[in-house]
Parts: sequence; structure tokens; C-alpha cells
Amino acid sequence: QTVFDEFLMEHTIESLLNNGLIYSFGRDLGLRPSKEMVRNIIEIRIRSLLTKAPEKGLVEYAGMEYANFALASENGDIMNALGNITSSELFSYYDLFSYYAEAELIIFEYTNYISKKISSQELSEYYNQNITKYVTEIKTEDIAVSNKDIASEIHEYIKANGFDNALKVYRNKVRFSEVTLSKKSGFVKRFELAIKLKSGDISPKPQFENGEYHIFRVKDVPNFSQLSESTKGEILHTYITENQVSLLSKYKSEIEELISNSEKAIITGKSLKDTAVSLNSQYYKANKIIPVSRKLYDEKNKIIPLNMEENPEIIDIVFSGELSKATTRKKENYAIFIKPLLRKTDAKFSYTNINSDIMKEYLNFKATAISKDWMDFLQKRYTYTLYTNEIKKVLKSNKEN
Repeated sequence: QTVFDEFLMEHTIESLLNNGLIYSFGRDLGLRPSKEMVRNIIEIRIRSLLTKAPEKGLVEYAGMEYANFALASENGDIMNALGNITSSELFSYYDLFSYYAEAELIIFEYTNYISKKISSQELSEYYNQNITKYVTEIKTEDIAVSNKDIASEIHEYIKANGFDNALKVYRNKVRFSEVTLSKKSGFVKRFELAIKLKSGDISPKPQFENGEYHIFRVKDVPNFSQLSESTKGEILHTYITENQVSLLSKYKSEIEELISNSEKAIITGKSLKDTAVSLNSQYYKANKIIPVSRKLYDEKNKIIPLNMEENPEIIDIVFSGELSKATTRKKENYAIFIKPLLRKTDAKFSYTNINSDIMKEYLNFKATAISKDWMDFLQKRYTYTLYTNEIKKVLKSNKEN
């Protein structure tokens, strides 16, 4: 989940940045959609007819969409001008498929290590501070009456004499039942009161709901130890995400020492597979790595969760590094151990194997390279500010809702 959240974060920022840069470039070129085009784009996106003049933000969004389509999409002017494939470049690209490598990898995620260090006490305190996010039901004992004055009288009696004594005295004037409160209709107001209380507490006031006045005693609010393992896991993930910077700083020296000790153990003969176990990390055997690999696959042909654009040095290590010697690359949130195993020419390599899939792959490869070069140019041309924390807040809010 952590890996996915980080990917979502990076992808969101990159998309917003790219759209803004393309929009700025399009405006410099005088590229502006007509009013009718703006209307069409907005109505398609919001899936509804506009009944009034759109807000400025929507108009700018439509302009971004238009510029992106006109310049950067697969039918855009930039791609049409630069994206055509010639036979010579296709054959040159396919030459790279004739030579492949195999390697072992470990992906050591720091947050996985840190998660083992977080005590139940820390998580319990965090849970209590954020209890409204996780508790969905609260068991109560409920006294219900239709008269406001009687409800107030009973509430005062309870404060002086206790809930059980009030039940005995007012038994014939009230309706008593055990009620499980939740955020469902008919329980919301009482739930919002109960979520602030502890087991045994009495509601601070009579609460009018469903045509009656309710006075309740909280029977059970789940504490951290009572939660399901999946909920505990969710709390752990959120706690680490929200405190990632401070936690990485706190455990930095431990992590560096652990990596250093692992490197020494590998040098003295410890296998990467055994090292992965000691690091409590994922071990992968990557097959059929080619010089233009944009994804790595394991022995079961499953994608290894490693961003190759973020880690281009992996290809260099795999094809240039010493065979059977592990190399470590430390990143902000993880470390990679890479050990090249072999490099080999494919005996079955033939240009007759070039098919439509290879052509599509090359077109995608070329389009990505063109887009990256173009975006690098635009980033140098236009100044911008990234409000990363604000984006995190929006993503977190969307997830909670």
C-alpha cells in the first residue's frame, strides 16, 4: 500500500506539472480553444450540461486539456512531427533485444523496517487521538423518553445517583434498550456524542433523535487491542505516512548500519536471498533484462515493483558491473541491492521476430523519450512552485471520503 500511495503521489504531481507546463507553452504559441471547445471539454469531463458560465478554474482546466491534446497526445503536433518510425531505427532498436542479462535484486524499504519498531503503545495513542476515523460502532445502554422536561430531570438524577439507580426509579416512565450506535441515519447525533466518551461514561446531555430524548451510558468503545488486524495495519500505515520524515530521521543511523552490515555479509559470501530474509525484504530474480528495459520481470513473469525511470543506474550496473558482485544504491525511502548474474546473446535472435507488438513497444519507447526531453525543456523554460503538502492533503482527504 505504501508503494502504491507513493506512486500515486508522484504520478499526481507529475501530471499536474506537465499539464501546467504544456498549457503555458500553448499560450505562448497563441494556442487557445474556442468557446464552443471549452464548453465541450467541460461538459464531457463533468458529464453534465453547463447551465451557467463556468468558473475560472474550469476554463483553465479546459485550456490545459486542449493544449495537451493538441500538442502532447498521440495525435498531437509534437508526436506527429517526431514520432514517425523509420525501418533503420526500428532495426537498431531491435538489436538491443539480442543481448540480455539476468540479475538478483533486493528492495529494502525503510518504512517496512520502521514499521517493526513502532510499539503498540505508540499506535494506541495515535488511535485514541484519531478515534473518529476508525470506530464505526459503539455499544450503549439507552434510556428514551418523549418529554423534554422528564429527560432533563432523569439526567440530573443520574448525575447525582447513577445510571442504574435512575433505571429503578424511572422504570415505568422510560423505554430502556441496548443500542449499537453508528453513523447510520437515526443514530448519528448520539454516535457523535458517544465517540468522545469512554466506556462507562454517561451522555453529557439528553440528545433528541428519532422523536425522542435519549440518555445513554457507553457500554463499549473498542480500544486499540480490540481492533481487527486489518484495522491495526491501516492505522500503522497512516501513522508512518503522516510521520515519515521524523521517523526516517529517527531511525536513519540504524538503517545505515543495517545496510552496511548486510553489504559486509554479502562480501563474505552471504547470498542475496538470505540477506533479503535478514532484512525482512523482498528478493527477486530478474530474467531477460535488455538495455532498454522499462520494467523488470521476475521468474514468474510478474513485474518487479521498481521505477526504472527513477533508477536508470540499474541497467548500467546490470550490463557494466562485475558479475556476481552486489552493488548497493541508497535512495530517500529505500535501498536496492543489485547483483548481475550473467550477460548473454540470444541464440534465437532474428529480425523476422519483429512484429506489431515490437513496433508498438518501440513507438511507446520513442514517444516516452520525446516527451521526457520536451518536458525537461519546458521545465527549464518556465518557473513553477510545487505545493507538495497541499497535494498530500487533497489525496488524504479523498481517501478518507
